[in-house]
Amino acid sequence: MLSRTEKNKKTRKKINKLEKREKRKKFLIKFFKIIFVLAILIIGFLTYIRYIATNNITVREYSPDFSTLPESFHGFKIVQFGDVYYNKYTINIDKLIFQINELKPDLIVFTGGLKHKNYTFTKDDIDSLIKSLTKLDSTVGKYYVVGSYDDETVVDILNKSGFKILDEEDELIYFNSNTPILLRGIREKYDIDYKDNKELFKINIVHESDKAKEIIKYNSPEIIMSGNSLNGQIRLPYMGGLIKPDGSKNYYEEYYKLEDTNLYITGGIGTNNYPIRLFNHPSINFYRLRKK
Repeated sequence: MLSRTEKNKKTRKKINKLEKREKRKKFLIKFFKIIFVLAILIIGFLTYIRYIATNNITVREYSPDFSTLPESFHGFKIVQFGDVYYNKYTINIDKLIFQINELKPDLIVFTGGLKHKNYTFTKDDIDSLIKSLTKLDSTVGKYYVVGSYDDETVVDILNKSGFKILDEEDELIYFNSNTPILLRGIREKYDIDYKDNKELFKINIVHESDKAKEIIKYNSPEIIMSGNSLNGQIRLPYMGGLIKPDGSKNYYEEYYKLEDTNLYITGGIGTNNYPIRLFNHPSINFYRLRKK
């Protein structure tokens, strides 16, 4: 027969065993709750950077003023877009077209990057792009420069869509008067002689933003519009853009003041590598020029 002390010891062992089992059960429940929450957060984060952050198009609006702008161009509206990088992940192009046309631009500028580096256009792609891009409407015209991976197919698509290429050449843009502004597309030629047009208000369009440094060595256009950088694609607070492609190692943010020149860089529509973005939605630039 067990003594009272032995019975108490035996009872205590059972209680300790039950307490340990209960603690283990609570620990496992807490552990799996944490794992579940982390899994939800990770899935949510991946869903955001892949599907949400890559689809909602932001319109960045600017209203720069210039003393050199002709009076007739006060209120002149320009839409700049680029870096579509068309592929099977590309957002609905007609949605982009609708958003641009809603702004009722006087001038549309495409700063290159229609073709994704690893994608080959099908005939259906080509026909669909021409049909969509033809719908873009502006008062005075649609112009473009080619991007790093844009080829003859891209040139053919844009030309058939009503765009005019500016490959190391100028275009005089008239609006409500006989005094024009000058629009120039630049690829490699920086030491430009504007001759009789040197006093005109100038806008340079270029694909790779780092070329702005070479442009201002020789000239001082009021505005340079560029693409390529995607503004870093992945952005973090206090750190800015993290992915800096070739051609945009120095200039990749939205805006820079370079001496007397304003450099604007669009965030682009697509991506040329992984189809993800973070704190950096696809965007188009919308300018309302003002006479100071």
